[in-house]
Amino acid sequence: MLNAADLVASLLIPGLTALAAVDPLAERERRTRMVADVGDFLRGSLALHGAWLAAHPLPDAPWVWSVGDAHVGNFATLATGPLRRDGRSAVTYGVADIDDEHPTPWHWDLVRLMASMAVTFGGDHRRRGGDELDACVLADYLRIMQAATEHDDDSVRLDYHGLPEALKAALEHDADEQVLERHRRTFIAGKRLRPGRSCSKDAVACAFLRPAVEAALDGQPPAKEWEVLDVARRTTSGGLASLGRRRWWVLARERDRAGDWVPRLLELKEHRPSALAVFLPAQPFAATSATRWTLPMGGDPWQRFVPLNTGEALLRTRCQARTVLAPASLDAGDRVRLARLWGQLLARAHLASSQALGQPASRTAQVLAGQVQAHGAALREMASQLGAWSGKAHLAFRRQCS
Repeated sequence: MLNAADLVASLLIPGLTALAAVDPLAERERRTRMVADVGDFLRGSLALHGAWLAAHPLPDAPWVWSVGDAHVGNFATLATGPLRRDGRSAVTYGVADIDDEHPTPWHWDLVRLMASMAVTFGGDHRRRGGDELDACVLADYLRIMQAATEHDDDSVRLDYHGLPEALKAALEHDADEQVLERHRRTFIAGKRLRPGRSCSKDAVACAFLRPAVEAALDGQPPAKEWEVLDVARRTTSGGLASLGRRRWWVLARERDRAGDWVPRLLELKEHRPSALAVFLPAQPFAATSATRWTLPMGGDPWQRFVPLNTGEALLRTRCQARTVLAPASLDAGDRVRLARLWGQLLARAHLASSQALGQPASRTAQVLAGQVQAHGAALREMASQLGAWSGKAHLAFRRQCS
């Protein structure tokens, strides 16, 4: 058994110390949030889970391009896809952050997700149907893989009527035209970004970054007609994964089918190697394909890497949606439906990456379906152990930060 306190001391504390040296406010916020809430601790301790998973391998596990940071808080409503006939993007639900995407053995995403479910519910997890929820995640992951094996496209589509009632309400709310307009008014005035508490004008960054963004978009245009209008430095702190990273707002626009210009708010965020890379220095995918591909969030046509002279940044749409459901607040039926949906979304992500990396999706699906059937019980036990171990790690973190 890995010693949680030792790994906290060697993997988490040095990172906080390094962050404090360059951004003391970001370090203070990260440390405070992780100490106060076990869910935030889990979100900020992917490195710990990477070490634990690397020490508990599954025999002969095939690899996928993983979400990387699969946990209950990393699924949200999104309105990032291409424009519809009404000039708006459809509101969907899916993986909302891929900062730590990375090739991994296929089960890492599933085990981390199920462990995060156990952490979210705490000691109440099993009493509130934790075993059933884990089984639901794996059952729908398996169902999607079996459908892909049989080339059954209808079976892999999201069933709106089968979604959690709370998610239906969130999708309806985030699709409201007034919600979209409030979002645009917050950041956009006179077809330019509005300097304020959330962003500041930065002429130097704009002069350098705008051509870099345009060059990255030119290779594969996001729309028939598009234009980048403005860039401004983002000053709000954002999520745990964003603390300490340089970020900018980018305002663009695109023509809809009626010929009208529609604004598109984007975020450009400094991209760093996945926290999982240190545990998985070698991977089976060709470097030429794997390093430049990124898992698209909500079918975002604007999402891509932008090369910078100091590294690279990830460009993506920032929309009016991004509602995250709190599983502990849902009734039993919605928790089951949400667990099934998470299993479906991870399966779709793994299949999408398989196709993008040049592997036949049906063959990948057949192999992964067999893996679920052979190791499902073992994965549920691994997730239970990792969830309990994460609680010990959080206690150790609190002691070391006191």
